[in-house]
Amino acid sequence: MILETVNEKHIRNRGICICKCDGCGVIFKRGKSDTIRSKHHFCTMKCHNKWDVGKNHMNYGKQISEKCRQAIIKANTGRHPHNFKGRKLSNGYIQIYEPDHPNNVSGYVFEHRIIMEKHIGRYLYSYEVVHHINGIKDDNRIENLELLPDNSTHNKKVQEVYLENIRLKEEIKILKLRLGVI
Repeated sequence: MILETVNEKHIRNRGICICKCDGCGVIFKRGKSDTIRSKHHFCTMKCHNKWDVGKNHMNYGKQISEKCRQAIIKANTGRHPHNFKGRKLSNGYIQIYEPDHPNNVSGYVFEHRIIMEKHIGRYLYSYEVVHHINGIKDDNRIENLELLPDNSTHNKKVQEVYLENIRLKEEIKILKLRLGVI
């Protein structure tokens, strides 16, 4: 929210806006040209990410309603019925058509995120990542899913698996040489 605009000639963009952060309520200064282009204003990127500009940002972390819980249960039997209302993307993920879900994108929600929400009993925050332990993106059994706090942690975990895979391939190569298979 813009509280006040101050015009100053010595400032390149011809003014400063005094704003109130839409996320945490802190008062801060920002250049006028940067401010007038934005609908929402945040003091830091961290504050922006917590607020999550999406239309349903107020639902993140809240308990799942009974209506949504029933829809999740119906959608997640592990096997999809003949009248499955979803889609499998080219990258391997499955999306379920859930227009009533507060965090949907064009009516669809990733199935693995829905399953994790059902398991923990609340909606996921936008920055939380659901990791497929075995790497198979359409294997959405709860024992194959792991909730990670952010994308950075997810990237570290994937990097560890990648490095372990390289190490094992080298070890196999050495063993084949010793056996004379190669």
